[in-house]
Amino acid sequence: MTDIVVIGGGHNGLTAAAYLAKAGKDVVVVEKRDALGGLAGTYELAPGFRASVGPDLAGLLSSEVIADLELERHGLEIVPLDPIVSTPEGLTLWRDLGKSVEAIRKHSPKDADAYPKFIALVDTLAAFLKPLLSKPAPTPDIQGGADLLELLRLGWGHKQLGTRSMHELLRILPMSLSDFLDEWFENDLLKGALAGGGLEGICLGPRSQGTAALFLYQRLGNNPALARNLVSSLEAAVKSQGGTVRTGRGVAEIRVQDGRVRGVELEGGETIDASKVLSSVSPRRTFLELTDPTWLEPNFVSEIKNIRYRGVTAKLDLAIEKDKLTDVHQGVVHVGASLDFLERAYDAAKYGRASEEPFLRAVIPSLTDASVAPDGLHVISVLVQYVPLGTSIAPEKVIAALGLDGSVLHYKLRTPSDYERELGLPDGSLHHGEMALDQMFFMRPVPGWSHYETPVDGLFFGGAGAHPGGGITGAPGRNAAQALLKHRG
Repeated sequence: MTDIVVIGGGHNGLTAAAYLAKAGKDVVVVEKRDALGGLAGTYELAPGFRASVGPDLAGLLSSEVIADLELERHGLEIVPLDPIVSTPEGLTLWRDLGKSVEAIRKHSPKDADAYPKFIALVDTLAAFLKPLLSKPAPTPDIQGGADLLELLRLGWGHKQLGTRSMHELLRILPMSLSDFLDEWFENDLLKGALAGGGLEGICLGPRSQGTAALFLYQRLGNNPALARNLVSSLEAAVKSQGGTVRTGRGVAEIRVQDGRVRGVELEGGETIDASKVLSSVSPRRTFLELTDPTWLEPNFVSEIKNIRYRGVTAKLDLAIEKDKLTDVHQGVVHVGASLDFLERAYDAAKYGRASEEPFLRAVIPSLTDASVAPDGLHVISVLVQYVPLGTSIAPEKVIAALGLDGSVLHYKLRTPSDYERELGLPDGSLHHGEMALDQMFFMRPVPGWSHYETPVDGLFFGGAGAHPGGGITGAPGRNAAQALLKHRG
């Protein structure tokens, strides 16, 4: 008998387990794969080369998680990237605001003057939204005093924005990213450079309604950064508090009796008795495959079935021998950065086709971490959008678009189909459910169930499919663990 079983050894599952173990609970993490970390993990691309399984950027990683779990003591290093973004067309945005303004001025004096005001507004709105990452989403379906108190606090914080910013927030959230940026800027290159990161992992284009909300969500991380040793530091945090981590055997069933969790059954028949279970895998896997639906309300099952996943992001990792990389390449490189280019790339995905000219978002981690590649060589991680489930793209096309012909020693391409098969991500969705406005905040994973509890007593849900959502944040795992600890059942 153990206190809690955590399903899934991704970064959210490990985060939840570390918090629970720190609280004195007997915790067992069960991971189907031999390697921990899920999308946040790494793998050997070729001898001497290591690359990330999923997106590299970890600017959204919760500062509370880092501090509470003492991850830096366990080996975590946060490496800020600078510049923030660069394009082959010659536009570079830096962490230094003045430096960015001067770079923009070469393309548009008008936009250079508007940029500081735009950043000030976006940062003000992001600062208001950021606390929502570290707590359950307040819901309009008020069922108790705690929900009411959270709504009042949210309303007070909203009021503190000031009348103009308050109106701007309510107006911007449902807007398309294109409309939002068009209000501020005239230069297509600048608008595209800003828009690219806000569309990561979703089957929407810049002219789709609600994409401004995801742009603000991505801005909560302020600026891009890499997280070295994230998975090993989380594993160490779990084990240092007495938690157990098991790999190489997945959960076959969440055991329920009389409406209450009794533990899990592993593949192969072994059972682990537990009074509580916390799942960090996808909503589809948790509620439609591991849980007997007779214990779930029909409306809940219907809502879970209706979650949109629509993974459209492939990843190409490259081992290269390139000696012409400069300081500009130490940040995020966008290829195809204009609103029209992004919208055309999305057009193909609307009809289930891979884009002929995809948007590319590249990071070169070896420029800031020499340990991931041999001396004089580099690793490039490229997110390729849009590549829907069941389609692929020729790696040679991406390599040519990056100007790396003749420099590539090894490569590995993962499509949404590969992510679904290898990591169990429904439709290859990097976010365990599309980060669209109607699937965020109190509607994540489904309306009425954003507080990490489920219809089964003792079963909690804390993966990327829960509030606040995807990306390397640790927030769903942290919030779910805290909800479990407060539970009196």
